[in-house]
Amino acid sequence: WWGLAAVVTTPHATHVTSALVPVADGDYPSVADCSSWKKDLGIRQVLAANGQRLGELRLRYSMRCAAVWARFDLDPPLSADGAVMITLEVTRHPDGRTMMSRARYVPGHLQRSGILLLHGGCAQASVTVTRRP
Repeated sequence: WWGLAAVVTTPHATHVTSALVPVADGDYPSVADCSSWKKDLGIRQVLAANGQRLGELRLRYSMRCAAVWARFDLDPPLSADGAVMITLEVTRHPDGRTMMSRARYVPGHLQRSGILLLHGGCAQASVTVTRRP
């Protein structure tokens, strides 16, 4: 299975996080409360090769931290009896820096990448869903 990529242009922003909590590439969105003051920059439906709906890929932007991350919401949930892996990638342009996270699917577990700091420009998110036979 594979997902579509979402490519969007992000607004210019200024960091407003506390100096006591530095934010860096790879941090979780919850660091320094980056996951608040967020908006979805792009949402794409993800389909399997056979056309079955797998869920939605979201490219999120934190106005608080000037950072982006990828989130994948599986819908409908998959059976937990198979070995399903979710790989999320978010890439910022023009430097091409990519943050990748890979985790075994657990029903009810949030699927998201780490953040990439972004001061304008573009970002791209992608998801790959694989199931071993």
